[in-house]
Amino acid sequence: MSARHFLLATIAALGLCWSGCDKQPQPNSPPAESTAEPAPTTTASQVQARKDLPLITMPIVLSVPEDWKLKPAYNSPYLQAAAPDGNIQISLSVLDSMSDNSRRLYIAAAIDQSRKHSRRIHIRQAATDSGLQMLERITYANVPDGSPDQPPAATEPSAPLTWSIIIFVPFQKKFIPCRFDLLKLTQREYEDDQQFIETIIDTARPADLASFK
Repeated sequence: MSARHFLLATIAALGLCWSGCDKQPQPNSPPAESTAEPAPTTTASQVQARKDLPLITMPIVLSVPEDWKLKPAYNSPYLQAAAPDGNIQISLSVLDSMSDNSRRLYIAAAIDQSRKHSRRIHIRQAATDSGLQMLERITYANVPDGSPDQPPAATEPSAPLTWSIIIFVPFQKKFIPCRFDLLKLTQREYEDDQQFIETIIDTARPADLASFK
């Protein structure tokens, strides 16, 4: 190859290299905007509003939905409320004050009854969010006792039951047993309302105890 041809080839190669270097990488195309709406999130406005409800005849305050009412206020009071399975009434009563030993014996007697009549009486112990001790009792009126070693009977959805919850409020080295009764329930109504009502009962806290002797 002549020197002239070699020089021309070199110049052409350099020109191709420079033209390639001048080209800048093209940015990626922006993704197409999504037309889907963002997933809904739970906000405070979507949570049912609550109010503090002093129960007047018992030394307890509950945090309840706005539509829960106490009636009548001073004569055999009860809570009238809306629950998942429909409107309910919860009667309120206060038992005689108990010493710590009497409270223990009362709970032990309830547990003993449940053991002897395990198909008819179910007992559960728990505590409210504020630490108050709670005793829950379910009684099936129309279920035969059977043998104590038999498992609890499977009840029909329409089987009647009574449901009571006692909260023990400490006061002056004693306890005030505050009782909540839900009567004339069916198994289906109990199952539908249980979790909701228990979340309300869990909010129980002591009220002003100055008026209770």
